[in-house]
Amino acid sequence: MEQLFQRYVLQANKIHLIHVLGLLIASLFVMFLGLVLIFVVSSSSGKSHSKSDRNKSIVTLLFVSVSIFVFAILLGIVVFHKKTSETFLLHISYGMTATFLVLEMALTRNAANLWATVFFVYITYALLPIRLLEATLAGFSLSINHIPAFQKEVVLPSSHVNLNEVVQIVQKSIV
Repeated sequence: MEQLFQRYVLQANKIHLIHVLGLLIASLFVMFLGLVLIFVVSSSSGKSHSKSDRNKSIVTLLFVSVSIFVFAILLGIVVFHKKTSETFLLHISYGMTATFLVLEMALTRNAANLWATVFFVYITYALLPIRLLEATLAGFSLSINHIPAFQKEVVLPSSHVNLNEVVQIVQKSIV
Protein backbone atom coordinates (compact mmCIF):
# COMPACT_ATOMS: atom_id res chain seq x y z
CA MET A 1 0.00 0.00 0.00
CA GLU A 2 2.85 2.36 0.84
CA GLN A 3 4.56 1.77 -2.51
CA LEU A 4 1.32 2.45 -4.35
CA PHE A 5 0.94 5.77 -2.54
CA GLN A 6 4.57 6.72 -3.23
CA ARG A 7 4.15 5.88 -6.91
CA TYR A 8 0.97 7.98 -7.03
CA VAL A 9 2.72 10.98 -5.41
CA LEU A 10 5.70 10.63 -7.73
CA GLN A 11 3.48 10.48 -10.81
CA ALA A 12 1.47 13.49 -9.56
CA ASN A 13 4.72 15.46 -9.04
CA LYS A 14 5.86 14.52 -12.55
CA ILE A 15 2.60 15.68 -14.13
CA HIS A 16 2.69 18.84 -12.03
CA LEU A 17 6.25 19.56 -13.17
CA ILE A 18 5.22 19.04 -16.80
CA HIS A 19 2.44 21.60 -16.35
CA VAL A 20 4.81 24.09 -14.68
CA LEU A 21 7.33 23.73 -17.51
CA GLY A 22 4.57 24.23 -20.08
CA LEU A 23 3.37 27.32 -18.25
CA LEU A 24 6.91 28.73 -18.11
CA ILE A 25 7.52 28.07 -21.80
CA ALA A 26 4.23 29.74 -22.75
CA SER A 27 4.76 32.78 -20.50
CA LEU A 28 8.37 33.24 -21.64
CA PHE A 29 7.30 32.91 -25.27
CA VAL A 30 4.70 35.66 -24.78
CA MET A 31 7.37 37.76 -23.04
CA PHE A 32 9.77 37.11 -25.91
CA LEU A 33 7.18 38.23 -28.47
CA GLY A 34 6.44 41.34 -26.42
CA LEU A 35 10.13 42.19 -26.13
CA VAL A 36 10.63 41.70 -29.86
CA LEU A 37 7.64 43.93 -30.56
CA ILE A 38 8.95 46.63 -28.23
CA PHE A 39 12.42 46.35 -29.74
CA VAL A 40 11.12 46.65 -33.31
CA VAL A 41 8.75 49.53 -32.52
CA SER A 42 11.40 51.46 -30.58
CA SER A 43 14.01 51.00 -33.30
CA SER A 44 11.63 52.01 -36.10
CA SER A 45 10.19 55.02 -34.28
CA GLY A 46 13.16 57.15 -35.25
CA LYS A 47 14.17 57.93 -31.67
CA SER A 48 17.86 57.64 -31.10
CA HIS A 49 18.66 55.11 -28.41
CA SER A 50 22.08 54.62 -26.94
CA LYS A 51 24.10 51.65 -28.01
CA SER A 52 24.14 50.30 -24.46
CA ASP A 53 20.31 50.29 -24.32
CA ARG A 54 20.20 48.47 -27.63
CA ASN A 55 22.78 45.94 -26.43
CA LYS A 56 20.86 45.39 -23.17
CA SER A 57 17.70 44.68 -25.15
CA ILE A 58 19.51 42.20 -27.36
CA VAL A 59 21.05 40.47 -24.33
CA THR A 60 17.64 40.25 -22.65
CA LEU A 61 16.12 38.75 -25.81
CA LEU A 62 18.99 36.28 -25.96
CA PHE A 63 18.55 35.20 -22.33
CA VAL A 64 14.78 34.79 -22.72
CA SER A 65 15.18 32.71 -25.88
CA VAL A 66 17.87 30.51 -24.28
CA SER A 67 15.61 30.04 -21.24
CA ILE A 68 12.76 28.94 -23.49
CA PHE A 69 15.12 26.45 -25.13
CA VAL A 70 16.36 25.14 -21.75
CA PHE A 71 12.81 24.74 -20.42
CA ALA A 72 11.79 22.95 -23.64
CA ILE A 73 14.72 20.52 -23.22
CA LEU A 74 13.79 19.95 -19.57
CA LEU A 75 10.18 19.34 -20.61
CA GLY A 76 11.29 16.78 -23.18
CA ILE A 77 13.49 15.04 -20.61
CA VAL A 78 10.66 14.86 -18.06
CA VAL A 79 8.08 13.64 -20.58
CA PHE A 80 10.22 10.99 -22.26
CA HIS A 81 12.21 9.74 -19.27
CA LYS A 82 11.18 6.16 -18.52
CA LYS A 83 12.13 5.71 -14.87
CA THR A 84 11.08 8.70 -12.84
CA SER A 85 12.41 9.00 -9.32
CA GLU A 86 12.31 11.65 -6.64
CA THR A 87 15.96 12.54 -7.19
CA PHE A 88 15.34 12.86 -10.94
CA LEU A 89 12.57 15.41 -10.29
CA LEU A 90 14.80 17.22 -7.81
CA HIS A 91 17.57 17.54 -10.39
CA ILE A 92 15.10 18.93 -12.93
CA SER A 93 13.86 21.40 -10.31
CA TYR A 94 17.43 22.46 -9.54
CA GLY A 95 17.99 23.08 -13.25
CA MET A 96 14.87 25.22 -13.35
CA THR A 97 16.01 27.20 -10.31
CA ALA A 98 19.42 27.83 -11.87
CA THR A 99 17.69 29.01 -15.04
CA PHE A 100 15.53 31.34 -12.93
CA LEU A 101 18.64 32.85 -11.40
CA VAL A 102 20.30 33.44 -14.78
CA LEU A 103 17.10 34.79 -16.33
CA GLU A 104 16.52 37.09 -13.38
CA MET A 105 20.01 38.54 -13.79
CA ALA A 106 19.07 39.46 -17.36
CA LEU A 107 15.64 40.86 -16.49
CA THR A 108 16.32 42.80 -13.30
CA ARG A 109 18.41 45.68 -14.55
CA ASN A 110 16.39 48.17 -12.53
CA ALA A 111 14.00 48.21 -9.59
CA ALA A 112 10.96 48.35 -11.87
CA ASN A 113 11.46 44.70 -12.82
CA LEU A 114 10.69 43.41 -9.35
CA TRP A 115 7.90 41.33 -10.91
CA ALA A 116 10.49 38.85 -12.22
CA THR A 117 11.86 38.25 -8.73
CA VAL A 118 8.40 37.82 -7.24
CA PHE A 119 7.32 35.48 -10.05
CA PHE A 120 10.40 33.25 -9.79
CA VAL A 121 10.31 33.13 -5.99
CA TYR A 122 6.61 32.18 -6.11
CA ILE A 123 7.23 29.40 -8.61
CA THR A 124 10.16 28.14 -6.55
CA TYR A 125 8.17 28.01 -3.30
CA ALA A 126 4.76 26.95 -4.56
CA LEU A 127 5.16 24.94 -7.73
CA LEU A 128 8.49 23.10 -7.70
CA PRO A 129 8.68 19.71 -5.96
CA ILE A 130 11.69 20.56 -3.80
CA ARG A 131 12.25 20.55 -0.06
CA LEU A 132 11.47 23.61 2.02
CA LEU A 133 15.11 24.32 2.92
CA GLU A 134 16.14 24.20 -0.73
CA ALA A 135 13.20 26.40 -1.73
CA THR A 136 14.15 28.88 0.99
CA LEU A 137 17.77 29.01 -0.18
CA ALA A 138 16.67 29.45 -3.79
CA GLY A 139 14.21 32.21 -2.85
CA PHE A 140 16.87 33.92 -0.78
CA SER A 141 19.41 33.81 -3.61
CA LEU A 142 16.84 35.10 -6.10
CA SER A 143 15.99 37.97 -3.75
CA ILE A 144 19.62 38.81 -3.01
CA ASN A 145 20.28 38.87 -6.74
CA HIS A 146 17.80 41.75 -7.09
CA ILE A 147 19.39 43.98 -4.42
CA PRO A 148 22.16 45.54 -6.60
CA ALA A 149 19.61 46.68 -9.18
CA PHE A 150 17.44 48.16 -6.43
CA GLN A 151 20.39 49.96 -4.82
CA LYS A 152 21.28 51.66 -8.10
CA GLU A 153 17.90 53.37 -8.21
CA VAL A 154 17.29 54.11 -4.53
CA VAL A 155 20.05 56.35 -3.27
CA LEU A 156 19.55 58.14 0.00
CA PRO A 157 21.26 61.51 0.25
CA SER A 158 23.66 61.39 3.18
CA SER A 159 22.92 64.99 4.23
CA HIS A 160 19.30 64.12 5.10
CA VAL A 161 20.08 61.11 7.29
CA ASN A 162 21.11 61.81 10.84
CA LEU A 163 22.33 58.64 12.54
CA ASN A 164 21.62 59.98 16.05
CA GLU A 165 17.97 60.61 15.15
CA VAL A 166 17.64 57.11 13.76
CA VAL A 167 19.11 55.60 16.95
CA GLN A 168 16.75 57.66 19.12
CA ILE A 169 13.71 56.59 17.10
CA VAL A 170 14.73 52.94 17.37
CA GLN A 171 15.30 53.26 21.13
CA LYS A 172 11.89 54.88 21.62
CA SER A 173 10.17 52.15 19.64
CA ILE A 174 11.87 49.41 21.71
CA VAL A 175 10.89 50.98 25.05
